[in-house]
Amino acid sequence: CSPKTAQRPIPILGCDKALVCQQLIARDEQRFRSLFDHPDFVSNRGHHTVTSDPGELRQSLAVADQLYVESNLSANSICDVMTRLLSAYDIPTERMQVFLRQDRDAGRPRDDG
Repeated sequence: CSPKTAQRPIPILGCDKALVCQQLIARDEQRFRSLFDHPDFVSNRGHHTVTSDPGELRQSLAVADQLYVESNLSANSICDVMTRLLSAYDIPTERMQVFLRQDRDAGRPRDDG
């Protein structure tokens, strides 16, 4: 996963959104924290995407002090969350491109040793 903002690609290892979140937090941390209960970041079942309590998430990823995001997401879901994050910051989505590559091991049986 490699988003491209303006003219500079930003590599994101493992297709996690930590780097994008950290850049948005640096821009305006209070706005990011306001997303805890924002309807765009809470599912119909009440699952949060952004929270101060890692116990509310299936798999939490710390992006700042007392600030966590859900990391148990598919690549397409990560792209969807990034789009919603950009919208929350009033950043036009046209300014970001995300390139996904297929997992070369998808569908192969795992060798757990």
